[in-house]
Amino acid sequence: MTSSSHGGSGGGIAARLKNAASTFCSNSQPLIADIAVQLEKDKHSDKVKELEDAVIELVGLSELGVQFSSRFKFLPIDTSLEKRFGS
Repeated sequence: MTSSSHGGSGGGIAARLKNAASTFCSNSQPLIADIAVQLEKDKHSDKVKELEDAVIELVGLSELGVQFSSRFKFLPIDTSLEKRFGS
């Protein structure tokens, strides 16, 4: 049995994924900044550049994840899975 609701149960999954990606990014910023500062103090400029590149990649993947999660709003949802995993 499927449902093709555009904002109902599929929206719950998309909202949870979007929230998880957003929370991860906002919680990581201070930690990443602290690491970068410490690396600079320890004169590891090459490691700061590696960290910068990794953060740029992570932000891109996070944005991709948010875009991906928004697609769930438009997919039919199997109600048996919804009952099993919750909404």
